Amino acid sequence: MKDTILTNKAFNLIELMIAVSILGIISVSIATGFTSLFQQKEQFVTESEVHNIQSAISTYLYNTASCSKEFSNKNLPGVVWKNLTLTRYKGFGDWEGVLKSGANLGKMKIKELSIRKKPGTLTDSFNDGSVSYKIYIIQIKIQFKLKHLSSKLFSPFYIELPVFTKFPYNKIDSCYAGTKLPYFCSALGLRYKQATHSCVPQHRCLLKGFFTVERCERGSRCKKSGAARVNPITQGYSCPLGVSPTLIGSYENNYRESCGKKCSRSVERRIKSYLCMKCN
Repeated sequence: MKDTILTNKAFNLIELMIAVSILGIISVSIATGFTSLFQQKEQFVTESEVHNIQSAISTYLYNTASCSKEFSNKNLPGVVWKNLTLTRYKGFGDWEGVLKSGANLGKMKIKELSIRKKPGTLTDSFNDGSVSYKIYIIQIKIQFKLKHLSSKLFSPFYIELPVFTKFPYNKIDSCYAGTKLPYFCSALGLRYKQATHSCVPQHRCLLKGFFTVERCERGSRCKKSGAARVNPITQGYSCPLGVSPTLIGSYENNYRESCGKKCSRSVERRIKSYLCMKCN
């Protein structure tokens, strides 16, 4: 009887230990699950915040006025990364301060904020009639980390900005985002007229009239359509002496004509328009 009781007690104790172990495993699994879920949620919120800050800073720097105020008269950087400080950025959300390495932005800290001249890129240049410019590409690198967990680093993101420099081309004059009209004039094959601040043709051209002729295929009498026009300057289908005609339009206006009893044929009638321009 005594042996039976001891055996039953031992069996109950083993059962209890197994039950406690199972409950412990379940508790750890639940706790781990909640912790993992919380971490995933926190990571999602944090990465979303980083993306928003990146977008805000990018928008700020891609604006010509704010970019130019930040970099005007600053030395043009070399091709090696160097620390950068942005002093005019007025914050993200309710945050205000200077952007630089080590600055805090909400849950984030800027691990690195640096600048360099993009290596391997060609330099563009132009002259607005009085000043010679060169255009360089600068790169800005920003990398964030969690403020309370320095080991958590986010991938760096980069911003590329074209900047103008004046002779001797060692200081930034302004950022380029489409406001330098002389550069656009040059890109379009035009020249910049400083007096009127406008793009004008490289050469001065004068209109010396225009005319339109209509001709039919060989061997046919051409039935006029009324499209023909003489040049009001020469009173003929020609340009003035020394001016060559430039074809500006050509189209067909065919018609059918009789060629006998129960016979008709299509006549090809071509109409061409010319412009008379004299350029110096």
